[in-house]
Amino acid sequence: MRALLPVLLVTAVTTPAAAQWRQGQQPMAGGPGAMRPGQPMTMDAPPPAADPDRATIDRFAAAYGRAGRPRVALLWNRELTAEVETGREDVSTLTVDGRSSANGEVRETLRRRGSLTTANADADHHVEAELRSTTRALDSGARAAAADEGADFDMERGLADALSGAGVRLIDRTAILRTGALGADTTNVQAIETRALLGKAEWTLEVVAMNDGRWRIVARDLASGQVVARAVSAGRPTPRAMPWVAGEHGFVRATAPDAGPYAVGRQIALDAMKALARR
Repeated sequence: MRALLPVLLVTAVTTPAAAQWRQGQQPMAGGPGAMRPGQPMTMDAPPPAADPDRATIDRFAAAYGRAGRPRVALLWNRELTAEVETGREDVSTLTVDGRSSANGEVRETLRRRGSLTTANADADHHVEAELRSTTRALDSGARAAAADEGADFDMERGLADALSGAGVRLIDRTAILRTGALGADTTNVQAIETRALLGKAEWTLEVVAMNDGRWRIVARDLASGQVVARAVSAGRPTPRAMPWVAGEHGFVRATAPDAGPYAVGRQIALDAMKALARR
């Protein structure tokens, strides 16, 4: 141990530059992380992939600017129908023993409950029933959602985020309807909607789920009545080149994940941008 101590001390105080000259090697010019001459080269990290949708967004933004950046009322799962008056319907609701039946089911429920009460009169059977009648407005523009509530919201969010990110001035239909109804006759919702749209938006953009799994896109200029664009979207994002990953027999391409509701909504927005940019 005493013989080795001087050697250890000399090694401990050796400068980094001197250590790099060991065994005839030159010092690393770029510091500790640099490559020595004669060593195999390593590949630089690839640059970040460009957004493949950037060109679509830029073309749309330029066309949208040339059109004067109109305000757009987004009608998600809703149509601007030709109905000029709000329809009404009478609704009867029967509650029997805590269970409700509406309209056509009322008579059948009463018939069945009446028979049951008669048959069980001796058993002192008691039935509690309450019949209510009301009149409600018919919403002719509303369309059924394409998915459950959470997925439907995420699709609408993806659509709105993509449009807003491209510079679109989105107008909320609910907000302009409520504010436009102040001091007005509220029995005709169509009239309120028309006045609100004409006062707050230049275009409408309808996105409606169809029964074949696709979405119908219709953009209208409210002042002229012109259809600005019509398109159909499958809501499927363009496949991307996936990275290589280790597989059972070597490196293979990773499997692309299924598009979630948000990505579907974003793709619908991109398809709408393509159709609008062409016009």
